[in-house]
Amino acid sequence: MSESNFLAMTGLATQALFAALLAVLLGRFFRRHRRPYLREWSRAWWAFSLAQLGALYGLAQQAELPAAHWSRLLSSSLSLVGAYWHAAWLLFGVYAIASRRGVSRRGGRAILAALALLGVVSALLWAFAPGAAAERMLVRVGVRSLVLAFALLAAAVALWRAYRAAPETGPRFVALAFGLWGLQQLLLFGLAAGLVRLAFVSALGYLDVALIAFLGLATVVWLLEEEHHRLPDASGKAYWVGKLQQGMSRGRVMVQFSESNEYVNKTRTTPPRPARSFGDGVHTGVAGTWRNTGNGAGCYWERLSGFGGTLDDIIANDFTYDGRSIVTVAPGDAGFGSSRCGTWVPDVGPITLSPTEPFAGGTFRVGRDISPGTWRSSPGTTGCYWERRSGFGGELDEIIANDFADGQLMVTISPSDVGFTSNRCGFWTKVG
Repeated sequence: MSESNFLAMTGLATQALFAALLAVLLGRFFRRHRRPYLREWSRAWWAFSLAQLGALYGLAQQAELPAAHWSRLLSSSLSLVGAYWHAAWLLFGVYAIASRRGVSRRGGRAILAALALLGVVSALLWAFAPGAAAERMLVRVGVRSLVLAFALLAAAVALWRAYRAAPETGPRFVALAFGLWGLQQLLLFGLAAGLVRLAFVSALGYLDVALIAFLGLATVVWLLEEEHHRLPDASGKAYWVGKLQQGMSRGRVMVQFSESNEYVNKTRTTPPRPARSFGDGVHTGVAGTWRNTGNGAGCYWERLSGFGGTLDDIIANDFTYDGRSIVTVAPGDAGFGSSRCGTWVPDVGPITLSPTEPFAGGTFRVGRDISPGTWRSSPGTTGCYWERRSGFGGELDEIIANDFADGQLMVTISPSDVGFTSNRCGFWTKVG
């Protein structure tokens, strides 16, 4: 075995090991923090480890078996599929960070299936042409490196833009690692395409190892910073616990906390008092979708077709005891009235830290505030009411499904649902 082949094989084996360790680490963090991007990135590094192991076998058998041998074709297919899936899952994770929701299961499967087909086809191209080593190198290494380079650079740009004003340094380090690795993959594409020449090509594998280690360290820093920011300060915790002890409902505490300056500054959610807002009473000219910022002894609102004070003037109404309300006032409504609802602000921006974390009562937008899936309420509740909604107008035909019962309940929220409302159900926890 030549020295260059030995160096290349050692580099591939080390990359596979480092990638597997990083995948295990991210998987453990996902089980603890339930961040969707951690799951996607854990899958990405398992795929990368598989890709490097496939490439390692192919390089080890290069002098012993022809390119068309079934074992080399299998290892090449696994290597290419793993590399393309690595790029896809990296971007899935970045999409989850940027949009606060993951790629749909159907869409993700379709993308992975298409990339798997691309990997297998790439492995078969020129496999049965003994003199086409350069063409195989271009298709298997060059195209793969080019795809991975674009994925890494896109991830770097998206992360940098999402966190350029954040106080944390971890996300920017991760973006830098993605960017450097993307540039290195462009170099590999240039080598495979014959556009660049280097004397020590086999040593590039060790540069991959260094970049993976840097990326792993940056990810750990990021997660440790998140953990630090999640820890409550003693005075802040005592303040909100005191509110509960004074008799304030958990829903009202949640609303006030999510609209506090501290929460807004740390999570970059909607400012607590935008310029366009209004309070309780009857108002005209307020078409749009609104949410309230604090319930008193229960928020009552109504959309009005007139001001005669009769039941016929009420288009829709609702009474919410826990949490906030979200209401869409139609352009044709004559007015909108509310009592004990606090201030109404435009319903823009998320109102939860993560769509997969537990949430209390009130109304939430599906996909932005809470994610689709199966949720379970707190045990021992009395008079728990929930409804899945197709809109926020408060009309009966917008209720997709609802239930009213005692004890612990479970509900599956569909990706097509627009909103979800609950009262006296405690906290909802995602279980599927």
